[in-house]
Amino acid sequence: MTETAEFHCDADANLHEHMRRQLNATARQLERTRRVETVRIRQRERLLRLLVESMVELGISGAELQAARRAYKQAGSKAKSAAEQPRKAGRS
Repeated sequence: MTETAEFHCDADANLHEHMRRQLNATARQLERTRRVETVRIRQRERLLRLLVESMVELGISGAELQAARRAYKQAGSKAKSAAEQPRKAGRS
């Protein structure tokens, strides 16, 4: 009977140790994720600041930027559509 009780104690201790390690690993991963997100936000802010500075320096208006964005999106849509054409033709 004593051996069974010792086995259960060892199993419980192992389970608790495993759970503690898992919780610690999860906490570390959460902290890494927070740091990465903070870095991403800072990089985004710097990029926006650089964009604004460049626009001012080169005299680019907001309207020009919007037109360029639309052209970029449209070119991307056309390229995607063109890439899908051979696949559709091959299915027939």
